[in-house]
Amino acid sequence: MKRIRRFVVRSLLSRITLLMLWGYSVLRGRPVICLTARHGQLGNRLFLGAHLIATAMQNRLEVLNLSFSDYAALLETSHQDAFCRFPHRRTPSLRRLDGFRDRCLRWVDAAGALIPTNKATGAFLHYQLGDPEEIFDCNSPSFRRAVTQARVIFMRGWSYRNYAELATHAPAVRQHLRPRADILDRCQTFAAKFRHGIDVLIGVHIRQGDYRTAWGGGLFFETQQYVAWMRLLQSQFPNQRVGFFIASNEVQRPESFDGLNCHQLPAEAIPSRQEALGYDMTLLSLCDYILAPPSTFSGWASFINQVPIHFIRTSGDTIDRRDFRVCQLNECHGW
Repeated sequence: MKRIRRFVVRSLLSRITLLMLWGYSVLRGRPVICLTARHGQLGNRLFLGAHLIATAMQNRLEVLNLSFSDYAALLETSHQDAFCRFPHRRTPSLRRLDGFRDRCLRWVDAAGALIPTNKATGAFLHYQLGDPEEIFDCNSPSFRRAVTQARVIFMRGWSYRNYAELATHAPAVRQHLRPRADILDRCQTFAAKFRHGIDVLIGVHIRQGDYRTAWGGGLFFETQQYVAWMRLLQSQFPNQRVGFFIASNEVQRPESFDGLNCHQLPAEAIPSRQEALGYDMTLLSLCDYILAPPSTFSGWASFINQVPIHFIRTSGDTIDRRDFRVCQLNECHGW
């Protein structure tokens, strides 16, 4: 009996949530995209959010990015809004309620489950990408026609892309997804200290941890391999003083970088591991160059502040400063 009662309550809440989303869309005067599936970590969430914000700007949509709730505190806009919306709106009271974001995510996700998947008609749409995912073109005429005629659009999957509109709206995307103001301020202070006495600051993302096993360990490199690349890159700046900022998901011992002018975030300066991600990403974005294995984390750091980056793909890669380019969020599918 209890099981039946719970099923009835969940079903009723799901339908109420669906009705509320429809009403919200009507009140806002635009269709609403709802994201509830959490794909990967911080970099992946930002990549997906950027492409869908560009799509929203193109088609006059609103985005409820509830899937970003566990990283919401890291950005200036999302930490002020319990629903992580674009365009930005503040909910100063709701965001302080313990667990409110997670409850909203569950309710909206359950509401989406009521809608048949991949039926591109009607007021409610539910897109679900397959496995393995293929790139879904949000700039296609059929998608644009469907979403502009709908009221609520549920989107599950990571590979939604809109390259052309992202290039057009990149400044607005960067502005909306900027770091929280106090994180940026502290990182600028750290960067100024790191730059003391040097001419060029190079960010190095030593992604180890999960990369030891991901993709068969093909993108895992030992610290000494990074050091060799750093020395090679330093030699390409003759008559300039080169310093490095090290960001890593494993502890890096200072003695590993003997002879190089290297800096890391002092562990005691960061209040939590979650915030350390925001600090590392922001500091990478304040460097002059970024050296990293393929990763949406370092790719985003390149994009957000237009810093040239070079992605290391094999242990035999030769590093040439002329090969560094700003990541445009258009070459990271599958990372």
